[in-house]
Amino acid sequence: MDKRPPKQSVDKGTYALCVSNEQFTLLRYDKVSPLRSKADWKEVDEFGRESAPPLNLQGAEFVPDSNGRMWVFARSIDAEHEIEELETGQTEKAGEKTTQARLGKYVIHFDNGQEVMGNSQSEVMASAVDMMIKGYDLLEKITLPYMSGYKNALINNKPEHPDGRPMERDFKLSGGYYIPTKMSGSQKKEYLAELAEECGAGIEFVKGWD
Repeated sequence: MDKRPPKQSVDKGTYALCVSNEQFTLLRYDKVSPLRSKADWKEVDEFGRESAPPLNLQGAEFVPDSNGRMWVFARSIDAEHEIEELETGQTEKAGEKTTQARLGKYVIHFDNGQEVMGNSQSEVMASAVDMMIKGYDLLEKITLPYMSGYKNALINNKPEHPDGRPMERDFKLSGGYYIPTKMSGSQKKEYLAELAEECGAGIEFVKGWD
């Protein structure tokens, strides 16, 4: 699977952490050779989700890619502790695994093993709807504009409601679709649960939504 980050315009020294089902991959944007000026992404580490230490990602940017993976871009990544290497032949015992760090203030878990996360409820809401579109064929199971009330559209192919009013704080999704995000956290949860039911996705609001 392609591990090239979805964001290419970054400063030298920037880290990109790819969060997939069972594996974290850490890349750094730097010179490919001390003899050349060109910079590119280089893989610097890879570790399992269970061994991921808690990370301090203040100021990080969360960007989903077209494969449903979440990428975390940061100028620095600080871990609470180093990953402990297991001795040859040693395996982790059940119940003794390191607790996985869930990145970002807001996290939603899907029953296909994927998670969307970030530091903004609106961004995570948009990423969750994107996940339902890509992973659960949401758009094949609803009619656009999808109405969340008597007048308002929750998803549309343009950033406005059926009566022509513009969506407030619209977010653009994959494929050129839009959702409004100016609503309370409880409304976001309600609408995401409604969409999940429409497409048969199992979701769990695991962090930051209470």
